[in-house]
Amino acid sequence: MDETGSIDSSLILILLGIIGMLFLAVAVIVFFIVYQKRAFAQQERIKDIENAYQKDLLTSSIEAQEKERKRVAGELHDGLGSMLSAIRLYVLNLSPDQSPSTYQELLQETKSMVDTAINQTREISHNLMPAILDRFGFVEALESHCQQLQRLDGLTVQFDYDSEIVFTKQQDLALYRICQELINNSIKHAKATKLMIKLRSTQDTFSVSYRDNGIGMAPEQLSKLRSGLGLKSIEGRVSLLNGKMQIDSEKGNGFAFELQAPLARKMEKT
Repeated sequence: MDETGSIDSSLILILLGIIGMLFLAVAVIVFFIVYQKRAFAQQERIKDIENAYQKDLLTSSIEAQEKERKRVAGELHDGLGSMLSAIRLYVLNLSPDQSPSTYQELLQETKSMVDTAINQTREISHNLMPAILDRFGFVEALESHCQQLQRLDGLTVQFDYDSEIVFTKQQDLALYRICQELINNSIKHAKATKLMIKLRSTQDTFSVSYRDNGIGMAPEQLSKLRSGLGLKSIEGRVSLLNGKMQIDSEKGNGFAFELQAPLARKMEKT
């Protein structure tokens, strides 16, 4: 009878062990299912955030393009259009019946306005797509732009690069527009007198470092800048480069921008 009681106790212990293991297994399965659901929900939230961010970038890019179209349309209408209308009037007033001095004066004035119209056309074309950028790429285009800026009184511009990198056409345009936007902000809004741009590369990546000594921004101003159209345009171009960017600024301590992105193609110029 003692043996029977001992066997029953052993069976009960075994059954309890089995039941405990089943409960543990069920608990593990339930935990795994709950964890999977939470992980899936988290992934969906991240995906929604990424989609919203991409949509925001696309909207900002479209707004930036529309702003650029309006700017060009304004320059064509107010500048070039007015100049061409004036040229037309001068041409209509030219007559062989006029005195030689009046005729020559009108002719000379007409030629001068034609030259001005040509220069304005070149300037608008250069703003849309600098010829040097299309022919020689980002490095030489930015170097040329910096040399032009050096002619401005009270402004020092340093552009330093470790090698002459050849980017793709898409990279050339994106990088040039990013630097152009940063430079314009530094000169127009930050009242900077010194700009420093560094371009560095490794085997597979490149980086652009931008600094100015402008008035800088307080945290609330920096937050407002992050939601502005100019920075959204920059973010859109950084996204096209598959890169990452970081900005930093303090009141009275200037503005800093860092960009890192994969290098699609790298070669030394000969």
